[in-house]
Amino acid sequence: MQRTILATDHHQWAMDTADAISRRRLDQIDWERVAEEIYELGISQEHALQSHLAQLMYHLLKMEHQPERHGRSWEITVRAQRNIIYSLLKKQPSLKALLRDDAFMNAAYDAALAESGRDNLPDSVVMHFPEACPYKVDMLLPDLGADSNN
Repeated sequence: MQRTILATDHHQWAMDTADAISRRRLDQIDWERVAEEIYELGISQEHALQSHLAQLMYHLLKMEHQPERHGRSWEITVRAQRNIIYSLLKKQPSLKALLRDDAFMNAAYDAALAESGRDNLPDSVVMHFPEACPYKVDMLLPDLGADSNN
């Protein structure tokens, strides 16, 4: 029954499952699906971090390679992305380990490069973007180590 509800209404499945757990009705719970959902929740946090890093990297690339178009809105975006990342890392400190994972950071950079294609940046600009991620964590998130709570 729970799989049927999940297939049609994820929210209702989540509410019913939470209620069954809180009432200790363990026989009503699809434990395999609960484990899958918890795992997916963790993965979604990783994707959120990677997405915000990609946006940060993309705007830093634009600022560096299009200084004549460098405007206040790009600076605001950089500041906003950093603040979102700091907040995410404060709430989910285990995500900090991903900042030391080269594959994770390279995937974020690849997403930043892909964004340049969607944004229709001129080829004359994009051709100067480094192929490999040029950013170290302390360049991306200079305040990360400044406050032990970050």
